[in-house]
Amino acid sequence: MDAQQQYLFDLQGYIALKGVVPAAVVAACNQVLDRFETMDEADYPPPLCLGDQRTQQNLYISNILEGDEVFRPLIDIPAVLDVVATVTGGPYRLNHTYAIYRWGGGYTGLHMHGTPIIPKCQYHCRNGQMVSTLTKAVFPLLDCAEEDGCFAVIPGAHKSNFPRPWGPHPDENPALQAKLRRLKSPVAQHEIYRSTLHHERILDIISQLIGPRIRTNGDKLNMKSGGFGSPVEWHQDWAFYPHTNDDLLAVGVCIDDMNETNGCLLVIPKSHKGPIYNHHLDGHFAGAVTTTDFDDSAAEKIELKAGGISIHHVRALHASLPNLSPYPRRLLLLQYCAGDSWPLVPAPDWEGYCRTFVRGEPSRHIRVADVPVSMPMPGAKVGGSIYSTQTVLRHSTFGSVKAAQPA
Repeated sequence: MDAQQQYLFDLQGYIALKGVVPAAVVAACNQVLDRFETMDEADYPPPLCLGDQRTQQNLYISNILEGDEVFRPLIDIPAVLDVVATVTGGPYRLNHTYAIYRWGGGYTGLHMHGTPIIPKCQYHCRNGQMVSTLTKAVFPLLDCAEEDGCFAVIPGAHKSNFPRPWGPHPDENPALQAKLRRLKSPVAQHEIYRSTLHHERILDIISQLIGPRIRTNGDKLNMKSGGFGSPVEWHQDWAFYPHTNDDLLAVGVCIDDMNETNGCLLVIPKSHKGPIYNHHLDGHFAGAVTTTDFDDSAAEKIELKAGGISIHHVRALHASLPNLSPYPRRLLLLQYCAGDSWPLVPAPDWEGYCRTFVRGEPSRHIRVADVPVSMPMPGAKVGGSIYSTQTVLRHSTFGSVKAAQPA
């Protein structure tokens, strides 16, 4: 560890190391984990066992290192061992290993390995030497952003001397809530979102625009917290998920008032009939317009009261500025497609395709239109969400449009 890493670990209680696990090791581990996922516990190779009862949201397998030789390289990565050797302050041993699978709604409650602090887990610094007697290395084997349920830490909590005043769920901890920007697939998590997706008045409007047979290709809840809600750079949804035809729409349901000061939606009128802009940078998908002469001077602000909806075409150029107000701006986004469209990436299986219909019946007859297509390949260097993908940009795509200061 260099001096900066040591300082950050002592200050925050954690550090993140990028790119330390070879891609081949990640792929091999995932292949074995895919096999274990569908395996009955009785068929696990010993000493594998369930560390907790399996649910629809969580699967916890103990002693994963002994499950297959593909996991062994994870305990012998020089960059990781260097950190462990430094922060433990001396000889160290492997205590235990496990794998956690997480599906929609699953979570691990906030914990500190004992509160009040127990001696074996206590962190301190003595004579300039760190002593962290229980140190954990976490290896995400899939891209995992905030809305996917990534590993979360409250910085500085390793030096806490008092019991945590909040409950174990992430929603009960203000220090974690402030970081949340997007929830993927809220429709799968709560009936109110599912009923909104199937709302007859919304579907009636959509059917007038793209036809009577309608399916969905995704949903998300974007949250811009007061004072720091992140911007979304200019982009076209078509660049993310091209189909055989472009009869695709996104409906934004305003949970809060949406206005200029809290980061409302921005759209460039008639851009849905224009070109598909370049969304690649350095040969990889960047999730935003990268055309150097891009002009957003014609942008319009979509300002609505809570309960209002916006609808934009999949090829429409749109964005949103940061929330500079003290109030939240939450927007439920529901994606709809014509029933005769077929996704080019990723291509679904037939049963999965049929399950996406919200009105009308599936058909194997697909309509192919003469529309421009640019595939989001090679994939993004930073995956997980549009916020993460757009971090590779060297400069903002906003030109004429600026964030409005609150009154």
